[in-house]
Amino acid sequence: MFTAEAVPTDLLEAAKVDGAGEFTTFLRIAAPMLAPASVTVLLFSFVSIWNNYFLPLIMLKDPNWYPLTIGLNEWNKLGSTAGNGAFIRIW
Repeated sequence: MFTAEAVPTDLLEAAKVDGAGEFTTFLRIAAPMLAPASVTVLLFSFVSIWNNYFLPLIMLKDPNWYPLTIGLNEWNKLGSTAGNGAFIRIW
């Protein structure tokens, strides 16, 4: 079974006794139990991505040494200010 390692066996057996199928068991039992772990992974990923952007931004003074993330942001700034700010954002 796909949730045997993440969900205790008693909960799976109780869901089967109540007549829940595999999909219902996943949505009603496994997904809510996996929510805290998913949020933790999301937060760690966000902090890692932010650190990979912010640390070079404050440490590097020469734009030739900027990584791709900062370079793309600088390029976006140049493109949005071309034509004296006549660029209209649609979104």
